[in-house]
Amino acid sequence: MKHPTPSANQFAMRALRWVVMLLAFSVVGTFAAERASLPRVYDASRSERQLVSGTELAQRLPFERNKIEPIDPKAAFVEGYQAYKHRDLIATIGRMQFAASRLPDLADYALFYLASAERDNGDSQAAANDFRRLMLSYPQSVWSDDAGLEYARLELKLGHPDYAITAATRVADSTNNPVIEQYARLTIAYALLATNSWHDAYNQAQMIRQKFPTGPADPPARQLAYATLQAHPQVLSAPPLEYHRAEAALLLREGQAKAALGQIQAAMALQPSRPIQAELTWFSAEASRGQPDRMKVELPLYLELAPRGAEAARALNGLAHLYWHENDTQTARLYFRRLPREFPHDELARAAMFEIGRTYEEDGNLQSARKAYLDLVGRYPGTEEAADGRFRAGFMLYMLGRYKQAAAEFNESRAHAATSSARDMFTYWQARALENSGAKVESRRLFESLALSTSSNYYPALAALRINQTANVLPAAFAADLMAGAVPAANGPVQFHLTRIEALRGLGLRELEAPELRATENHIGGNNSLQKFVLAELQSAGAWFDAIQMAIRMAARGEIGPATAERIRYPRGFWDLVAAASGRNQLDPYMVTALIRQESLFNPQARSTSDARGLMQLLPATANRYAAAAGITASAIDLYDPNISIQLGTAYLRALMGMFGGDIFKVVAAYNGGEHSVSQWNARYPGDNDQWVENIGFRETRDYVKKVIGGM
Repeated sequence: MKHPTPSANQFAMRALRWVVMLLAFSVVGTFAAERASLPRVYDASRSERQLVSGTELAQRLPFERNKIEPIDPKAAFVEGYQAYKHRDLIATIGRMQFAASRLPDLADYALFYLASAERDNGDSQAAANDFRRLMLSYPQSVWSDDAGLEYARLELKLGHPDYAITAATRVADSTNNPVIEQYARLTIAYALLATNSWHDAYNQAQMIRQKFPTGPADPPARQLAYATLQAHPQVLSAPPLEYHRAEAALLLREGQAKAALGQIQAAMALQPSRPIQAELTWFSAEASRGQPDRMKVELPLYLELAPRGAEAARALNGLAHLYWHENDTQTARLYFRRLPREFPHDELARAAMFEIGRTYEEDGNLQSARKAYLDLVGRYPGTEEAADGRFRAGFMLYMLGRYKQAAAEFNESRAHAATSSARDMFTYWQARALENSGAKVESRRLFESLALSTSSNYYPALAALRINQTANVLPAAFAADLMAGAVPAANGPVQFHLTRIEALRGLGLRELEAPELRATENHIGGNNSLQKFVLAELQSAGAWFDAIQMAIRMAARGEIGPATAERIRYPRGFWDLVAAASGRNQLDPYMVTALIRQESLFNPQARSTSDARGLMQLLPATANRYAAAAGITASAIDLYDPNISIQLGTAYLRALMGMFGGDIFKVVAAYNGGEHSVSQWNARYPGDNDQWVENIGFRETRDYVKKVIGGM
C-alpha cells in the first residue's frame, strides 16, 4: 500500500515541532546554568505519582564514591556543594542525598543541589522528583521558585506538557522575579505548542515580548512567535496594517531596527492614512539611529507629515543634534531655536536653549553663549536647566578672563542655589575667580571653609587640594560599624530563614546567605534589632548591593542615622579583589572602588540597556579587547563574575592611564564617555583639570567624573 505524501503544512508543522523542542532544551540548559530563583508550585493531580527515594537512587549509581558513608551530614553538605561547583555531579548526588535526609536545617538546599546534579547528569526523572519534593516539602524555601520552574521544564522534556503548563503557570503568576517569570512563560509557550495549542502559544510568546522586550527570554520568544505564525497564519487575528504597525513598534523596543524597517515597509505598502504614515515615518527614523544621512531624510519627512505631531519636538531636537554632531552648529541652532518657539511647554524647549549656549561655546563665541544662558534663566526660571544656565553664564565670564565679575556673579548665584552641593560649586568657582584676580587672601579663606564642607564630596576635595589641606573627615567615618553578632531567634515564618542563615554561617558558606537575608527582611516588620542584624550580615556576606539598598530604605524611614547609612552606602566592597588587581595594574584601589560604585553600585549582576555588564559595566567587545592584558582567555570571560570583571576593568583602566598620561580626571571621563570624546575635549578645552571637567560635553560624563573623583 502506498503511503500518502505529506502536505506542505504537515511538513511545516513537523519542522516547527523540531524547532520548538530544540529551542526549549537549549533555553532550559542556559537557564539551568544561570541558576536564577523561581516560584512555588503544587500540582494536586500528581499526588499519586511515586517519588524515588534518595537511598534507592544512590543504590542505582554504580560508583564506589557515591556510596553513603557514616560521615557528618554537615561535612557531606559542604563536600557536595564544593563538588557541584567543580561539576563533579556523581559526588554531588551522593553527598546531597545523605545531607537531604540528615541535615534538616539545610534539607531544601541539599535537595536543590541534588536535583540540579541529577538534571545535569541526564537523569531527568530523578531530577523532576527531587525538585518536586523540594517545592512540596519546603514551599517557603528561597529555592522553591527555582524548583517549580525546573520541575515544569523537566516535565516538558519528559513528554508531559500538561504537567508543565500547570506548574509553569503557577510559577509565572506568583513569582516576583522578572527573569523567572519570563522563563516560566516561555516554558508555558513551548508546552502549549507541544499540545498543538498554536494560538495560545503565540499569545504567550507575544506577552513575553511586550512585557520584557529586552529580557533574556525575549529572543527565543520572538523566534517562537515567528515560527508559529509562519506555520499557522490563522493565529493572527489583527488586520495586516494593525499587525505591521504594532510589530514595528515592538521590534524597536526590542532593539531590532532592521526587522522593524521590514515591518514599516510592509505597512507603508498598504497605503495608510496620513497620520499613520507620520507614525510609521517616525518609526523609520527611530530605526535609522546610527545612520545620520537616513535620519536627515526621515525626520524632516515626519515634520512635513505632522508639523504639530506627538513626536515633532523630538524630531526637531534630533535634527539639531545630528547637525551639531557634524560640527554644523549654525544649522543645529536653527532647529534648537524652533523648539522654544513652536513647543514652549515641552521640556525639550528648555534643554534646547541650554544647548544653544553649548554650541556657541564650541564655536569659541563665549559672549553669545553667556547671552544664551541668561536668556534661558530669564525664560524658564526655577528649572534644572536654568540652574545649569546660571552657572555657565558665570563660568563664561571666568573663561573670558573677567575674574572679578565672575567672582561677583558666582557669589550672587550661590544665593539662588537650590541645593547645598550647588552652593559648594559656586563657592569653589568664586574662590578660583578670586584667586585668578589676585585676591589670594579672600580666595584662601573660601577654600579653607569649603574644604570643611560635608554637603558634597567633589568640590570640597578640590578645595583641599588647592591649599594642600586634608579634606574634612565626613561624619560617616566616625559612625560605628554594625555588628551582626549571634543569629537572633524570632517567631513566625521568619524563623525558617534565620535557621538557614545560622546553618550556612556555621558551615562557612556565607556566600549563600544573601537570598535568606532578603527573605528575612520581607518578614521583619518593625523589629529594629532584627533589621540591624540583617543589614550587618548582608555586609559580612559580601552582599554589598543588597546592604546599600536596605540602608537607603531604612534611612528614609528614620530607622538608622544618616551617618550610618552613608558609611554603608560607600563600602570597600570586594576589597581583596580590587586591591590585588589594582596592585597588578598600578592603580589607586580607592579610585577603582569609587568607579565600581558609580558603575554598578557593587551589583555583580548589573546590566545596562547598552549591554554593559557586571561590577565594572564592561561591554563584551571591550572585555574581549583587554582579555589578553588581564591574562584571561576568551572562553573564560564571565562579566558577571566579580573577579573576572575587576581583572578586565582594571586592565582597561591601566590602558587608559597610558593613553592619558596618568591623569585620573581624563581616565575616569574616558571610562564613561569614551576615549575619542576625551581626545576631542582635550583639543577643544585646554587648561586646568577643574576647568576641563566643567567643559565636558556630555552631562552624564561630567557628573560621573565628579562623583567618582569625589568618592575616592
